[in-house]
This record gives sequence, C-alpha cells and structure tokens, in this order.
Amino acid sequence: MKNIRLDEQDAEYAERGIDEVVLVDGDYETLVELLDLRGNNLTAADVTAAASKLKALYLGRNQLSEWPEGLFQCSELHHLYLHKNKLRGAVPSALGNLKQLQVLSLAGNALSGALPACIGELRQLEQLDVQENFFVSLPKSLSQLQDLRVLNLYRYVLLFALNYCLPSTTVC
Repeated sequence: MKNIRLDEQDAEYAERGIDEVVLVDGDYETLVELLDLRGNNLTAADVTAAASKLKALYLGRNQLSEWPEGLFQCSELHHLYLHKNKLRGAVPSALGNLKQLQVLSLAGNALSGALPACIGELRQLEQLDVQENFFVSLPKSLSQLQDLRVLNLYRYVLLFALNYCLPSTTVC
C-alpha cells in the first residue's frame, strides 16, 4: 500500500470526519508514500511508523494544535501541507531536518515570531506558503533557496525585516 487517502471528499468520512490518526508499526505502514487526511477535524496525528518512506503528507484543514508526532523524522518528505490548522507559536527548528521538501504550506495557522533560519537548509524548496500567520521576520537564509519559485506572504503576516535578497526567479 503506497497511498492512503481519507480526505473530506471520501463519502464514508465526509460527514463525521476522524479525530486522530496513529500509524502503528506493521507490514504496510512502512510502505506508505502518500498520506492524505485533509479536512477531517484531526486533533492529533502520529506519522512515526511511516516516516522512512513518506513523500507527501496532506494534513491541511484539520484542528491540529501540535506538530504531528514523527514529522521531523520524515527524511524523504517532498510535500508537506499543514495549512488551516491551529498551530501556534514558533516553527520548530527541526523543520530543517526535512531536506527533501519541495512544497511547504503552513498558511492559515497562528504561527508567530521569526521564521527559523533552518528554512535555508531546505535547498530543494520550490514553494513556501506562510500567509495568514504572524511572523515578524524572515531569515536571511531564504536567499540560499535557489529553487524557490513561490513565496506566499499574503495577509496578516507582520514583517519588519526584509533586508535580504531572494533568488531572482522567486515570485512573492
């Protein structure tokens, strides 16, 4: 089993959603490459068992107030969608462990403070969506992201310091 999809379009789950997902060790969990749980009112998620193979994690439009357990062990993760949840405070510097990330969506949460410098370690990053949060600054390390094509800072992002150069191909 490579893909697990239980998003809000799934008729069985559309009305009631699910509250919590924990992948447990077994034969199939370590083979999961895509986990799509968008719009299910999740309040917690544990992806530890799938961390070694997971390439795409869709947890947008849920009720997560904490970062998913095992997330920062997902060394093969390319796409991470955590938009429109209830994440608050600072972005953990462990995000820098996700070196294969190409798309990162943290939009529509209540994240604040400075976006951590570890973002610059995500050299494969092409799209970064941090709109509708409360960041006060962006790190200079963003200038190291030569593949970054889309940086979404729209609405409610409080930025006091934009004193760095983004790659010339980046669209803000």
